[in-house]
Amino acid sequence: MSCTEANSSYLWGARPRPGRSSSWSGSEEMLEHALAHLPRDIREVRVRADAGFSYNPVLTQLEQHHAPYATVARVYSPLRRLLSGLSY
Repeated sequence: MSCTEANSSYLWGARPRPGRSSSWSGSEEMLEHALAHLPRDIREVRVRADAGFSYNPVLTQLEQHHAPYATVARVYSPLRRLLSGLSY
């Protein structure tokens, strides 16, 4: 699991995980660590994340830091029915 800056590919956080870990395992702690160690000259954080970061505790952390985000989410049938009128 890693956090990088998009333009420079600067690696500002990384944590190894066992191969059998769930995709969410450690994501809360990783995000907390990354946000706490932002370089001082960073004024805005925007997040693009994989499915491992797409659950409520992580999204709540991002919203508390006013960080816009885009993340992968599984769309199950009940949700798909609610979204059927959307086009993208």
